[in-house]
This record gives sequence, structure tokens and C-alpha cells, in this order.
Amino acid sequence: VIFSTHRMESVEEMCDYIALIHKSNKLIEGKLEDVKRQHRTNTFQVGIITNNIEGLMLQLTHKFTLNQTNFKSLNDDLKLEVHLGQYNSNELLSILTQFGQVTHFVEKIPSVNDIFIQTVSQ
Repeated sequence: VIFSTHRMESVEEMCDYIALIHKSNKLIEGKLEDVKRQHRTNTFQVGIITNNIEGLMLQLTHKFTLNQTNFKSLNDDLKLEVHLGQYNSNELLSILTQFGQVTHFVEKIPSVNDIFIQTVSQ
């Protein structure tokens, strides 16, 4: 099955095995979950309710790369995108739980379209 880039979300719903081809060259081939695992970003979306934003941000910026993000939430929480770098998710959770109530903690998994664009641009 061949999909154009604007239909990549269909690939994720329908296929277990993919091959990404660009200009007649096969760039990636394999099980969808393996391809996504190989292109993992080690980035998490985090929501936290805290009374000490300054202290939390100080601790997080010593170890991680941070960006603000937005996701649906019923809480008035601080929303961050955290790139782990050399650290792991347990270290991030340890810091977060010291400063407040974690309301959201989700790994940001790249879409097939993201993987395709990243691979082609390299």
C-alpha cells in the first residue's frame, strides 16, 4: 500500500510493517513499533500542579531540556515538554513528585510522518 505524506496517519492505523520510500530509495523498513522505537525522542509531556514553580524549574533545567507545550487538561497545571537527554523517566518523575502533583506524564512518540520528514531531511 502506498500513502502520500498527507495520509501518513492512515499508515499507523492500518499497517504493522512499513517501508518509507523517498525518490525511489527505501529509507526505512520494518515493524511499525520497531521503527518508532528506533526514532524515539526521549521527550515527555508533563503536567504538574505546584506551588513552587521557581524551585521546580531550577531543578529541571539542571538536568533536562524544557519547552512549554499545550495539551488538554482539566487542571490548571504547568505544562512542559521535557527532553531527558542522558537521564531516564524515573529521574524526571522523582523531581516532579518532590514539587507537586503530577497530572500528566506521557512519552511523546513520533508519528510516521515525523519520522519520514526527519529521515528525508538528514
